[in-house]
Amino acid sequence: MPPVTYFLSTVVFELVLLAAATSRLKILERPSLLWLGQQSYSLYLLHMPVGLLLWMTCHWLGVDRLMAVVLSVPVTIGLAWLSRRFIEIPGQTLLLGTSKVRVLQSVQSGQSP
Repeated sequence: MPPVTYFLSTVVFELVLLAAATSRLKILERPSLLWLGQQSYSLYLLHMPVGLLLWMTCHWLGVDRLMAVVLSVPVTIGLAWLSRRFIEIPGQTLLLGTSKVRVLQSVQSGQSP
């Protein structure tokens, strides 16, 4: 692709981020997006290893690598949920105590503690 394509896609992405940050978009208040936001740290940690593993597996099996991209989204989201549910939240509870974790979770979800 020509370099101008990368530049234009970056500009459009930045404009969308700016619009989201400076206005109250109702779409950002949807429960599904709030839930996905709660998984964001685990998604960040897991997306690369999962994507690479699926990419290499598809290559090894002779399957189109597009399948790795398609599969990596639900697999990563599922693993991120498991990681948050069984590692992050228990770890926070152990380190901070139950009451502080509940306050932290309610603040992250936009509810009052």
